[in-house]
Amino acid sequence: MKFIVKLFPEIIIKSKPVRKKFIKQLRDNLRKLLLPIDPELQIGREWDRITLETGSDDEAVLASLLEVMVNTPGIAHIIEVAEYPLVDMHDIYEKTRDAVGNSLAGKTFAVR
Repeated sequence: MKFIVKLFPEIIIKSKPVRKKFIKQLRDNLRKLLLPIDPELQIGREWDRITLETGSDDEAVLASLLEVMVNTPGIAHIIEVAEYPLVDMHDIYEKTRDAVGNSLAGKTFAVR
């Protein structure tokens, strides 16, 4: 499972050195809070987001990770991501159909 953590806009609009310092501090805070829950968690940084990757599929662990992230200052949004290998267009269709099910009834789907 992968999480994309979007930062507060106040962090993103800072100058580059200040932004890097704030993001580093947020990463350190997340590391201290989340590694006791999942020691195999990998934390990455980009200029406007932090990525968290875990090999755990345990619902209790994922719920604990989400609970801690929701209550951490500096985080605006948390996006849960399921990554799949790109095989072909039909495989994309099947994975999308499985993920969203009946909510696509009567709608069109396009990959651009």
